[in-house]
Formats: sequence, C-alpha cells, structure tokens
Amino acid sequence: MEFINNNANIFFFVTTIFVMILIILAVILVAAAVKFYKFITRAIDQGDVLLEEAKSNNFVKKAAPFVMPIVLPIISFFAKKKSKKK
Repeated sequence: MEFINNNANIFFFVTTIFVMILIILAVILVAAAVKFYKFITRAIDQGDVLLEEAKSNNFVKKAAPFVMPIVLPIISFFAKKKSKKK
C-alpha cells in the first residue's frame, strides 16, 4: 500500500523520535533531581548530628572565659585597621 503524502509521514516520524528523546531527557533530569534531593537531605542530617555534638561539647563552654579576653582585643585591633583603610 502506498502512502498518500510522503512528506507528512516523514514529519510525524521525526516528531515521534523527537518526543521520545525529550521524554528520555526528562526522565534523566527527574532522576538527577531525586539523587540531588537525597544528597542534600543526608548532608542536612549529618550537619544536624555535628551541631548536636558541638552543643554537647562542654570544653568550649569551659575554655571560653579564659580565651575570649585574649582573642577579642586581637580581633578588634585588626578590625579597626581594616575599617580605617576604607
């Protein structure tokens, strides 16, 4: 059986191939987005664990009264120099 309009058949064939390629690309993008979402949620969970460990660390709370009077004047000295240059 002969095709009535060969140009129309070629157009529909090319369009079908193009749509299939777009669908495959969309599936790949969605899969990448899901992997990225899982990676971000794991990183946030690990960050929460690290923050909890830092909160429970009493060494910082004990050392701060001794270290801060030494560190703060040094920080303010360099901060004043930078602000004067601007």
